[in-house]
Amino acid sequence: MKSLLSKLLLACCLYSLSTLGGAVEAEHALMKKVFTDYNLKVRPARTPEERVVVRVGMILSSFVGLNMKNEEMSTIVVMNLEWTDYRLTWKPKEHDGIEVLRVPSGKMWLPDIVLINK
Repeated sequence: MKSLLSKLLLACCLYSLSTLGGAVEAEHALMKKVFTDYNLKVRPARTPEERVVVRVGMILSSFVGLNMKNEEMSTIVVMNLEWTDYRLTWKPKEHDGIEVLRVPSGKMWLPDIVLINK
């Protein structure tokens, strides 16, 4: 009984590893397709007049300190930026149902945000 259970567990592990390999290949193929001819220096607008709406949000992560004498407050915040880049779209049915890709920020267009009051 133990050997049968061990063989079944081994078969399940091997199957899951083989399906993970397929997922990696599908994700790699999708990344290659989406980023072929993608220029991260070009603003994601169809026409020069079109606006790219960027939603900015900040979440207070932690309060570091308060210096009342100098009227200074130190905090750590997380800044969320959200916009739509029409060039980074695909049909999930054509790519093994992949709906989300995690992409390093250095590979895509980023809005120019300047923090003035730091």
